[in-house]
Amino acid sequence: MEDKKITIKFSTLIILLIILVIIFIYVVCYIAHITSVNKQINNGTSIPTTNVGVQNSIPTENTNENINSDTNVPTNNTNNPSTNNQSIQVQTSSKSNPLSIGLWGMASKYSDGQYVDVPVQVYNIIRGSQAAQKVKEYCEKSSTSYVTTTYKDAREGCEWVVVEYNIDLTNVKSIGIKKDLTIQSSVIGTGDLSFVVYNNYRYYVSTTNIGDRNTTANIGTGAFAFEMPIGCADYIITLGVSNHEQAFFTGK
Repeated sequence: MEDKKITIKFSTLIILLIILVIIFIYVVCYIAHITSVNKQINNGTSIPTTNVGVQNSIPTENTNENINSDTNVPTNNTNNPSTNNQSIQVQTSSKSNPLSIGLWGMASKYSDGQYVDVPVQVYNIIRGSQAAQKVKEYCEKSSTSYVTTTYKDAREGCEWVVVEYNIDLTNVKSIGIKKDLTIQSSVIGTGDLSFVVYNNYRYYVSTTNIGDRNTTANIGTGAFAFEMPIGCADYIITLGVSNHEQAFFTGK
């Protein structure tokens, strides 16, 4: 009887050892899995997230802080004859010798990993209530169920200005069947000033794209907006990447 009891205890011990080994293997595998996941996270592997309820706005407190949105609204410019012009005559320009509205200059655009010089033309500048209406329409049409773009009036003493331009994309590669017609823009002061001066106040102006982003045509039309002191026309519009080819246009 004593030998039988010892045999039963030994068998039970063996079973317990097997169970412990199984638990040990499971724990080791679990730790290895957690370590692998942490490595993936540290290496930048992540799950895409969608922000819901984000509200964009065009602020009026400071002309330096206008939004730069990637959401764009198509604009119809059927009354613009220059978009069908097959004989573009590009002229040189500089900050001291800017081009008049309607003339074509050369500007650098970043496309497909390189800088490409493209002809550009400022063909219209709109100010006041008509410009404000265009900004309102942009805000209304660019709003979605996920992102709301809220319109705000220009700050006190200022008004909205909308610049409409043409760009020749013949030398720009297509993304699918479309071409990106946006181009870097800025508004600076005359002379050597990087800011606009009006009534002894400095204004650092930021631009906001409110035009179409893509086009299937070789010559497309875009638009951008900014705030400017009412009555101030002493400024210069630049198109093109800084430190590369830029086209300069006289403001109004």
